[in-house]
Amino acid sequence: MKFHILIVFITLFALVMGVESGLSVNVGYDEYDYWEGTRTIRVCRKYDSEGRLRQKIFYWGDGSTLQQDQKFDANGNKVEEVHYNASGALQANVDGWAAMRARYNDDKPVLESFYGDDGHIMERKIYSRSGKLIARQMMGDKDFDPYEQFEARPISNERVLYYDRSGQLKGAAGGTQKK
Repeated sequence: MKFHILIVFITLFALVMGVESGLSVNVGYDEYDYWEGTRTIRVCRKYDSEGRLRQKIFYWGDGSTLQQDQKFDANGNKVEEVHYNASGALQANVDGWAAMRARYNDDKPVLESFYGDDGHIMERKIYSRSGKLIARQMMGDKDFDPYEQFEARPISNERVLYYDRSGQLKGAAGGTQKK
């Protein structure tokens, strides 16, 4: 009994000392939306201790199987999005990709990578320092015709590069090649 009281006292003392010394506990919170007429979770939004959205999770009708998972950086930029089917496996969305990852610099996109439902990279978008799209890298099967597998058309002055799954450059279109 004395041992338990001692543990409780030490824990309370540590908490008080942490508060007095300026240490803070980084605790966020979650918000839930439910499927209509039920208490089954439809969407969960996770916030950090500063109230910034860090993750948004969508569930299938059972309320436990993920449908979509989105993650955000501290500035609110979407850095990851993954889509799942009702069995929990990767599933391509209407845009043809199952997962996306992005990197930002000063809230401007630097790189976006898109993955298929097999987990392999399909496309990579590369941006200039100002956030302007300057190149797209398309990946496909070892022996592929980029015009058959992709409907990628260069936009403005961008350059589209086509790669096979092994990383071999198979073709390019648009833009100008930098030396």
